[in-house]
Amino acid sequence: MFDPPSQPPAGWYPDPHRPGTRRWWDGRQWAAAWDDRYVGGAPSDGSLPEFGTWIGDSFRLGLGRWRASALIGVVTLGTSAFLVGLAFRHLLSDVVITDDDILGWDAGRIPVAVTIAVIGSLLGLVGQLALVVLMLRTVDGEQPAPATVDEFELGVAALIGALKVLPRAIGWGLVVAGAAMLLIVVVAGLFIVVLPLGVIAVVALIPAMIFVAVRLAFVTHSIVDRAGQPFTRSIDVSRGRFWPVLGRLLLFGVIGWLISGAFSTANSIASGNFGPGFGQNDFEFDDGGTSVNVELADAFPASPLSIVVGVVVATATAVLVSGVGAVALATLYRTVNPRD
Repeated sequence: MFDPPSQPPAGWYPDPHRPGTRRWWDGRQWAAAWDDRYVGGAPSDGSLPEFGTWIGDSFRLGLGRWRASALIGVVTLGTSAFLVGLAFRHLLSDVVITDDDILGWDAGRIPVAVTIAVIGSLLGLVGQLALVVLMLRTVDGEQPAPATVDEFELGVAALIGALKVLPRAIGWGLVVAGAAMLLIVVVAGLFIVVLPLGVIAVVALIPAMIFVAVRLAFVTHSIVDRAGQPFTRSIDVSRGRFWPVLGRLLLFGVIGWLISGAFSTANSIASGNFGPGFGQNDFEFDDGGTSVNVELADAFPASPLSIVVGVVVATATAVLVSGVGAVALATLYRTVNPRD
């Protein structure tokens, strides 16, 4: 194995930890950039990477792109969270639920609130797509020499790439949503017509949903990767190896859930909405515990602190959960869907 001598010039050198690949040396230390189409530990024979290697490479590659991920998080996911919260505050501002009435409700606010929420949701979708674009390119080895300016340029390029595939993503999303709605209607119809059949359908639906979730876990990466047949390419990842793929998805899902839960708790505490006594003083209850004066806007704090904390949490989540998760899925996706 090769380690550059003390303070060698910046350049590409054989990676001492990844035989057969080259890694960027910035003149002082190894950086998160590889050459020769390094694919984050995905074996070249199409088999799944080992658990430990896969998790380690996912975090290493994902965190290596933290600047680009943070840019995407601030521009899209942080702004999305703010806009969605703003939409609810606009809709519920001055609305008070008393013991026997709802005061201050104005249906005329609905169009503006819906417009703001839709814009925020689209920004969130663009952010998720941009992270997938960024991490697919990272796994494919499209990585410039690591410098802050290059990271920001790569983040902007990922956002542009996400905007290009946004119509395609929306189209396929509508197809999935339509199929889900049809399924809900069928199950609800069974409940209404023949209750036992409805119960059986619900019980059978649980394993079926797990099966479909694993099969379609890579649809977003497939949509971003290229046009046409996104479901087929996603299904191919788990074809003949359903349980190993499910195990990896569950493992990473638990890790992501723990990190997201920690961020959510920190967000609630910092914005003053955690536990009894935090931001709940405007809710009044009678002796029986029935709410007699609920100001709905209090559920969506919009103080400067809560806005800043929300943006920070969304950005951190983009880096540590969405970004790293995009790398993890991209690595599995590339085992059977090589880059054109």
